[in-house]
Amino acid sequence: ASTIAQLLQRTTQLFGYAAGVPTSTTNSGQQWDFPNAWAPLELVLVEALLGLNSTGAQQVALQLVNRWIATVYCGWNNTGGNSS
Repeated sequence: ASTIAQLLQRTTQLFGYAAGVPTSTTNSGQQWDFPNAWAPLELVLVEALLGLNSTGAQQVALQLVNRWIATVYCGWNNTGGNSS
């Protein structure tokens, strides 16, 4: 397998969180610890994956983008963002 495929295989758990890649694996209750994700980190990960010029990496990047958009929408909707 290629190096990129091995990287993606080893990071499957990291990329598998429903609400985005957490900034930490420590659940301390702090704002930037697990399970929270940080928008700039999500962008850096997506850009890095897209820069690998690999179909597998591009698929993971698209999954991350879709999860992040869904997470932001749900947060907005759950906090009354949909009320007029």
